[in-house]
Amino acid sequence: MGKREDGSWRNVIYLGFVSLFTDISSEMIFAILPLYMVMKGMGGEIIGAAEGFAEAIANVLKIFSGWLSDKVRKRKPLVIAGYSLSAVTKPLFAYARTGIEIALIRVGERVGKGIRTTPRDVIIALSTREKKRGRAYGVHRMMDTTGAVIGPLLSFFLLPLFSYEGIFLFSLIPASIAIVILILLVREPEGEETSFSSGGKFSHKFLLFMVPVAVIGLASFSYAFILLRSVDFVSQDIAPLLYLLINISYAIFAYPIGLLGDRIGLPITFSLPYVSLMIVSYGFMNELNILFVILLLVLYGLYKSSLDTLGRAISSVLSAKGVIGQGMGLYHLTLGLLMLTANMIAGYLWSIDHTLPFLYALIIAAIGLVILVLYIRWLSKAR
Repeated sequence: MGKREDGSWRNVIYLGFVSLFTDISSEMIFAILPLYMVMKGMGGEIIGAAEGFAEAIANVLKIFSGWLSDKVRKRKPLVIAGYSLSAVTKPLFAYARTGIEIALIRVGERVGKGIRTTPRDVIIALSTREKKRGRAYGVHRMMDTTGAVIGPLLSFFLLPLFSYEGIFLFSLIPASIAIVILILLVREPEGEETSFSSGGKFSHKFLLFMVPVAVIGLASFSYAFILLRSVDFVSQDIAPLLYLLINISYAIFAYPIGLLGDRIGLPITFSLPYVSLMIVSYGFMNELNILFVILLLVLYGLYKSSLDTLGRAISSVLSAKGVIGQGMGLYHLTLGLLMLTANMIAGYLWSIDHTLPFLYALIIAAIGLVILVLYIRWLSKAR
């Protein structure tokens, strides 16, 4: 157990640093990219279409890369390829002259994310004992989101000193550090002895878990609507600080949530994202002062952190050996595609009334919580 335990936390910590530096690189760009796209003449419809198309491709690639990693039984080369593609495409924003070029570069960056995400999550799973999966993913999500806090702050301080193009080029530095750590320090998990299955061997426990996952995905629209609703009550000038607050909350809660899941049971703890989203949604349906806005944003960070940490941990535990990559890929695909659907629904409802997206999320999350409770009861009887 000692050797596996040491290896698990080395891989988890090293992959955490890989994600931290990658997120510094990405978020320092994404903090300013919408403004840059507008400067290049891209309208809201084009920006939305480009973002939606890029995310859709990334979500589809997550299940393909999971399938491929199961087949070749090698995860690290795919992770390196994905991070490398993202690293080399981001500086290209500095040379883009048209909206189409920016959109294509954005798609390329998301392709890299689609290739790397599932094999990386599988490495964490295969390096870690099941009883510590919650903590492992909690540590990784905490470090990942710490990068998402540092990146926008770097942009804030560097933008007066450099042009937009200068920041795009600077992003290559933290991205390169991430790849060096990945190549030199992360190890391919050992001892995976099961044979490859091209599908059809998912357990009933796993497939039924995808039902509450799908429902919470359908309630999970973008943080952009949270920020837009927040500035109905507070000054628009502090919107970047509100985004920062969400990421800080996410990072703070990630490890304790994973630890709690390991202690009392991952499925039971998975009720957290449903309950926290319901509270956030109900809150934003009302008139608020700045203190309540801050409280709801902290709870929104809790919701995002618990969903990402616990969803990954449960999927990795329930996925059968030999199809763990495909299982985690299916989890990412299910959640991602339904989140896109949620964004389209929320966008339509927002155009009618700013409270309607939150009423919608409240109802869907409540339905999802009921389904999750029924799933947990079935799970306890199935044992």
